[in-house]
Amino acid sequence: MKEIFLQGTKMDGIENVYSHIREQFGFPEFTPSLEGVFELLLLVDEEIEVTLQNFEVLCENLGDEFGELFVDMFSEATEQNENITFYIEEVVFQRKLL
Repeated sequence: MKEIFLQGTKMDGIENVYSHIREQFGFPEFTPSLEGVFELLLLVDEEIEVTLQNFEVLCENLGDEFGELFVDMFSEATEQNENITFYIEEVVFQRKLL
């Protein structure tokens, strides 16, 4: 099983969300949208375990509404594609003080 870790700390802007997903999954270029990611997730034909870390930071950067849509998209993908499992891991993210 392949493990993929999505870091909320690296998704600090909408463009970074999609580039981080593309890098972690090895997806080709796609229309940067949750729908575009969803369509690619439905095509995954190997078992993968996706773990979202620092969800709180993702929500801080992009808003709670986007965070909820992001999680809903992955949840729906797990329902439609049995090759995907999705977890949210609570990680304490500490910012360094300068």
